[in-house]
Amino acid sequence: MSNFQPNPLQIFKLIFSHLISDYSLKRTPEPISFYNDIEKSLEYSKSQSTNMMIPYAIALNYIQRISTTEKINSALELCCGPGVFTQQLAKITKINHITAVDLSQTMLGLAKANCSSLTDHFDIQFKEMNILNLTTELKQKFNLITFLNGAHHLENLNDVKTVLQQAESLSTEDGIIFVLDPVRPKSDKIANYYINLFGKEYLVKGLNHFFNDFKDSMYASWTPTEMGSSIPENTNKQWIQLIPFGFPAFQILIGIPKNRKQLFLRNDLSISIFKDLLPSHTISDFNLLKTLFKIGLKVQLNPNTYNELEQYHTPIKPSSIKTLKHSHIDKVMS
Repeated sequence: MSNFQPNPLQIFKLIFSHLISDYSLKRTPEPISFYNDIEKSLEYSKSQSTNMMIPYAIALNYIQRISTTEKINSALELCCGPGVFTQQLAKITKINHITAVDLSQTMLGLAKANCSSLTDHFDIQFKEMNILNLTTELKQKFNLITFLNGAHHLENLNDVKTVLQQAESLSTEDGIIFVLDPVRPKSDKIANYYINLFGKEYLVKGLNHFFNDFKDSMYASWTPTEMGSSIPENTNKQWIQLIPFGFPAFQILIGIPKNRKQLFLRNDLSISIFKDLLPSHTISDFNLLKTLFKIGLKVQLNPNTYNELEQYHTPIKPSSIKTLKHSHIDKVMS
């Protein structure tokens, strides 16, 4: 077991604390939402050797499973940062054309450098752009739109909704919108325990700025109910929210075509696919998180039923730890 890898007792403590607790932690917006500081931006690029690659692998696995066609022609990546996910999106999904946008010139410079070896094989374009103005800057439509670890950077939920509305406008009729973001812990005590448990690796590796940003992100993240409330009111997609069982470190929102009858069209990718993405010490945690997503909640959302997720915030009594069901939620897509 790696020095960075939490032991089973620590994981159990985290999950149990979450299950029996009420939500009391109020959101604290991040002090800064993007970086042009080269030192801080470089630490984001160096995070490729850490557990921060786990959510990227989770995202890639789901994208391959849910994409309408096995071969994706075009993708729009929002908040691309230093291009770490961009590289893997190109390598693993073999997407022909990727447009990656970010508000930080420094991050875009790093992204171009990180993806320079791929430009002979893939059409990757990087654009400086405010994601609140997507439809004024972009005119083409995309088969896949990704929004990873970016929603909590936004000031309020209206901004999140604006981004998702514009994403729908830029999505092809059979296109997929994939959102992954952290979940705000239920209490300050749980937040500190989680941050120190999983953030220790960043400090050991000298990524002090990254650790501070990780901490700020956890306090700025949205609860499942808050994220569920951000789907567009006049949506042209079916929206499904995935929340892992136990302690939900991350949550996923997926927008799929309205006429789709099932969410998953393919099996999981082989773990060997991620050999260039996942550091060896993170593989067991990746498998754990993948399992927790599988046994967690899969909720079909519409703008009138997201408040039903408020039940998710209620502490669970040990005698009633069962799959949460909601009267207004349609059948779970398999």
